[in-house]
Amino acid sequence: MYLTEELFETAGADRPFYPPSKQAMGDGHHHEQHPADGLGKRKRNGDDYTSSTVSRHQEIITIAASVADLTTPLRADNSFLKMTNATSSYPLYIKGLPYGTASRLQTLDVCLPRPLSESPADAIWVVYIHGGAWRDPLVTSSALSPALTHLLSSSSSASVSSSSASVSSSSSSSSPPTRPLAHIAGFASLNYRLSPYPQHPTHPSLAPTTSIPARHAGRNVTHPTHVDDVAAALRWLRREYGVGGTAADGGKARDWAVVGHSCGATLAWQLLDGWLESADERDRVAAPVGVAGLCGLYNLPLLAENHADVAAYEEFLQSAFGGDESVWLRASPTQMGARFGPEKWRAGRVVVLGASPDDQLVEGMQRDVMVRALEERGWVSGEGRDGRELVLLELEGLHDDCWKEGKGVAKAVECVVGRLFGVGKEGGFF
Repeated sequence: MYLTEELFETAGADRPFYPPSKQAMGDGHHHEQHPADGLGKRKRNGDDYTSSTVSRHQEIITIAASVADLTTPLRADNSFLKMTNATSSYPLYIKGLPYGTASRLQTLDVCLPRPLSESPADAIWVVYIHGGAWRDPLVTSSALSPALTHLLSSSSSASVSSSSASVSSSSSSSSPPTRPLAHIAGFASLNYRLSPYPQHPTHPSLAPTTSIPARHAGRNVTHPTHVDDVAAALRWLRREYGVGGTAADGGKARDWAVVGHSCGATLAWQLLDGWLESADERDRVAAPVGVAGLCGLYNLPLLAENHADVAAYEEFLQSAFGGDESVWLRASPTQMGARFGPEKWRAGRVVVLGASPDDQLVEGMQRDVMVRALEERGWVSGEGRDGRELVLLELEGLHDDCWKEGKGVAKAVECVVGRLFGVGKEGGFF
């Protein structure tokens, strides 16, 4: 079951939502949509193609009863999370951590594969940004869960030694190569406020009024509120975990990589356009060492032009950015070329752009124009002379398959981490 607006109301901004095990990943039901509504949840051949992996998802996402009681408050200082980290089994999952107070959608989920103290000193965080055309309430931070199933369930052959910060595996000449998971300290999956979607078939948004229910309050925003929320979540992660931090964080600073799907890829790139900067050093987040965009939207006017015969595209773009197409262009990652060079993005080492030939919603031209924008700033396929690397990742299936089935997102994570650490470079585990 997805974290719908009713569940956000139940969880609230002041306490986490812990899903029952049966509902942790999916209830086997998805509503049908117009091809571009939310850049869309679809059924294939009439079947719910997520149901075959639901049982595995249930096993891995369920939080043990000992972790928390639903009535336990979770404050912004995260003291409850720190307590559970010291006493819980791993992998540890905690959902609905509030990073802001303006909306119940300002939450994030955290997964720690192991205690942070047992991760190598150079292990990174992976931050996931979901898609949904900036407006779909049924696409949430839970979209990372299928990928976590793949990444974590296949990690039993590798373990991390905290004393030597090295990776060890069962000693055998036939043992699989060290998995990139050994180099990941934690995962974070973000929610953010949404744009209006009054036409949604089951969860329409309401126009803002003085009497609007609290669960709808975060569903009437426009650009740049979405990316502002994502940046706020990163600042929270820096304060709590040192993600993108500096030496001022007391030795807990960690590099990070961001993975975004669809409009989540747009948001990932927009972060580089000054949103992580701050005059206050304590609020400044270092740029990611890697970015992976999957089925991303990179030139918004071009997207609308290529789908001029489908009203839903212009509809969701107007909902998110207003009617001025010059705003659409300025918000497009392809227009941020000056930010992609080493003089601005010093930390940038790996870019992965994933696309599927079977994507029915976003055409390959979107990746093509993003590749050109990056090449103009010196990024090349294969490792360049300055150590920066552009990887074109081929995905399979429909637009949402890479996150619904999880393999595409997991492949992108392994590709990014593999390129950074020299393991599993091609994401070949999937």
